[in-house]
Amino acid sequence: MITIELNEELNGIEIYFGEKPEQNVIDQLKSNGFRFTRFKKCWWSKQTEKAIHFANSLAGQEVKPAPKAKKNNGFCLWDATQWVPFEVNTKQQVKDIAKEIKRHLTKRFPMIKFSVTTELGMTESINIRIKQGPYENDSVYLNYVLGYAQSLLNHYQVCHDRGDIYSDYPASYNFYDNTEIHWEYKKIEASKEIENDMKLFDEKEKKHREIQQEAERIKREANYQKHLEEQERLEAEYMKQEEERRKKTELIINNVQVKDFEEDAQYFINNVQFAGLDKNDVLHVYETEVSKGAFSYKDVRIIKDIHFNCETAFDYFSNMLTYDYEFLQGAGGDYTEDNRISSPMDFELMSPAERRTVKWITCGAGIYLNGELMFVVDTQGHSYVRSVGLIGPETKVIQQLIIPQHLRGEELNALRVEAQRIIDTSFDVIASLNISESWEYTDFPKYKEAMKAELKKQGISLTKEVIQQVDVEKLKQALYRLFNDLGSVKDQFNDAPLVKGNKYTLFYMSDFGGLVSSKVVYDSHQPEKYAQYDNAVKMVYKQYRKRGLYRQYFYSRLLVFEGWHDLPESVLFDLDNTNGWSTKSSKFLSCDLGQFEEVLKYFKDSLNLAPIINTYSANV
Repeated sequence: MITIELNEELNGIEIYFGEKPEQNVIDQLKSNGFRFTRFKKCWWSKQTEKAIHFANSLAGQEVKPAPKAKKNNGFCLWDATQWVPFEVNTKQQVKDIAKEIKRHLTKRFPMIKFSVTTELGMTESINIRIKQGPYENDSVYLNYVLGYAQSLLNHYQVCHDRGDIYSDYPASYNFYDNTEIHWEYKKIEASKEIENDMKLFDEKEKKHREIQQEAERIKREANYQKHLEEQERLEAEYMKQEEERRKKTELIINNVQVKDFEEDAQYFINNVQFAGLDKNDVLHVYETEVSKGAFSYKDVRIIKDIHFNCETAFDYFSNMLTYDYEFLQGAGGDYTEDNRISSPMDFELMSPAERRTVKWITCGAGIYLNGELMFVVDTQGHSYVRSVGLIGPETKVIQQLIIPQHLRGEELNALRVEAQRIIDTSFDVIASLNISESWEYTDFPKYKEAMKAELKKQGISLTKEVIQQVDVEKLKQALYRLFNDLGSVKDQFNDAPLVKGNKYTLFYMSDFGGLVSSKVVYDSHQPEKYAQYDNAVKMVYKQYRKRGLYRQYFYSRLLVFEGWHDLPESVLFDLDNTNGWSTKSSKFLSCDLGQFEEVLKYFKDSLNLAPIINTYSANV
């Protein structure tokens, strides 16, 4: 039994046998251009006059192909490229979707040859490429066709998971897609009908573009008008708010009494609660923060009182704190009476531990309502409130504030005497070098070397404590520069009483930010550049319980003590032994300089021992 079918879509002719044909029939099929396909289990060939005649003679019947429709008959490229959604089956296999897409595109654009392929791997994908057509490569016509193909792909595509762009987790689809013009795209000759259709496309595309441009213009005009209306509304609202603010400000100014105090009449408020925020309009924001416990205690020197006798004016002020008020001018700032500090440089060049010992006092204004202290404000030199201090149960109004001093009596006098000697020496050096106009700048190297020699000659020890007592600002700056130079690694090694064969204990920071303790037997040292560090020293030594000599470069913070010493773990770690379990946790974060402070404190308090090399204190 033989059945003949014409495949109009593929322009093919298919011959089906009920059973395997004889060998001579197979030979005749092959000689007439037929090939066997295992997929459809038939013999097939393209529709030619010879193939159809042979098939009819073989089957004893007559099969005629349907007359082919004229290409481009009634076809309009513009209409074909306009996307209109239709119902599709998105649940089928990707290969089946690709077949449907290929049939749809071939039928919709008969003059264009498409390649629709699938790829398998980690994900499945469908690739559409235009291989041949009567249009120029990358022309507007092909771009519109590609746009239609992309819309068709999107119509079949299903998103299973949107992914997460913040964690680089990609979206998941039933397939991924790509549309492009093939790199070997071939342009074929366009028929007269296609040329006329291209002209029609140009006209419709131009009209469509004009309609879009007009729609965009109308949209922009509408948005602009809407913007103008919004601006007018905001302007009117702003003017209304400004008028209300003006009236409120006028009421505040007319109902406030300001009492400025001379310095000897100023008083203090102790333990004022300052919230950990500033520059807020509303008093309630500060009250909420303080109620959470997010505040710190400060002592405030009151330089003026601001009295309200009208509750309405007080309420307005409490909700308009960041507005400018002339009566707040000068009611703010911080100062210290610490006799170690006579210049901002003194505080900046202190170690972190030293800074924590400085007592700062805030200047401010007391805000009163009907004679009762309500809160304190600090303007930090402005005419508006920068921060607010609230009155708590531990807050007290006092007339005098006792400032604890770290330098007293003979110690302070000795430092001041030494500071005056350094001032006199500096003037003598400048005069002898005749560099009174340039000692701070171009001739500073000359000044530095001469001062080093003169200080050494007179046996004057240049320390931060002495420099703090120098009351000449320019000289103080120069002395700090000189002090840092004297405290360099090179100079400290050269001045240190290091003896070959003696034992020393070293403390320095590791690359991981932890403090390293090393017991060594000193051999030698020499200044030597290390990497990008010019101010470095190469030290040669034997390590504790090690043979042979080791070398190490030091270019940063270092403490060296005479003798071998073991640092108790409790100095740098919190130790706990509960229920037989021992735990050890560091008291410091990585690279915390407080580790040096704790080591210095331990050796001073427990062993009354100072380091012979201390590049930490000379550089903090």
